[in-house]
Amino acid sequence: MKAKHALFLLAIGFCLDFIGAWVKIAHWSSGEYWLIAGVILKIVGVVLLAYKIVTYPGWKGFWNK
Repeated sequence: MKAKHALFLLAIGFCLDFIGAWVKIAHWSSGEYWLIAGVILKIVGVVLLAYKIVTYPGWKGFWNK
């Protein structure tokens, strides 16, 4: 997996979150589902990005500087 996949999930999560907020403001009935999907995608994206950063070979050297 590449870091761009995690960033893509984050971007899609923010888009779904924005759509969910707009739907909630418009008082439509499916707003909470959009918000939940956005939050789940953002969590998965952050976890995958954190995993990618931690498993990067130069990560330990970066923190020791």
